[in-house]
Amino acid sequence: MTTLRSEAEIVTFRKLAQELAQGRKERATSVHLLAALAARPGAARELLRERRLDDEALLKAGRSFDETAPDAIARAITSARELAKRSTGAAPGGLHVLLALLADRRSAAHRALEIAGVDLARLRGAAMQQAIGAIATRRVLRWRRRSARPAAPRASAARPPRQRAPPPGSSPPRPRSPATVATRPPLRTPRRSPSRSFRSRHGGRATKVAPRS
Repeated sequence: MTTLRSEAEIVTFRKLAQELAQGRKERATSVHLLAALAARPGAARELLRERRLDDEALLKAGRSFDETAPDAIARAITSARELAKRSTGAAPGGLHVLLALLADRRSAAHRALEIAGVDLARLRGAAMQQAIGAIATRRVLRWRRRSARPAAPRASAARPPRQRAPPPGSSPPRPRSPATVATRPPLRTPRRSPSRSFRSRHGGRATKVAPRS
């Protein structure tokens, strides 16, 4: 069912390109296919609109030159189908058609984008990411990471302790003096006066004299 829808989508792009060429009385080229991508809602249109390119701007840019390769639209549709099979195996869509036009440097659509001043490398990278579903996968992974993270606790500001107001008529409390530690006076040791002895020549005996009190 998805394949039929995508096949119908790229067929619609081809028919729309031919209608744009007939309405302007021009030969259908890859520029008309690029303008069809910009005119029909889809992912390819959003990428072109981000670069301020609509169908009218692209058709004006493609007026200055003609398509050199024959049947460029059919070649771009075939390349889009092959690109879809090689990349994701999914059915081709507008993004694959845009990638096919960007890959063909000989196409008039490639030169029209260059004249419009488009960064082709960035446009190709953005289209490739959306085509393989890289952007959707990243969004799912980010959502899973955010949901798996625990909620951070709220930091509560430290509040200073409340001081009770003294009752009316009472005197304010006196500041406490620092505690004093009682110290004992140092113990005095009794001093002993040394005995003095001297020799007296009185009678040739040594006399021991007691210390004075």
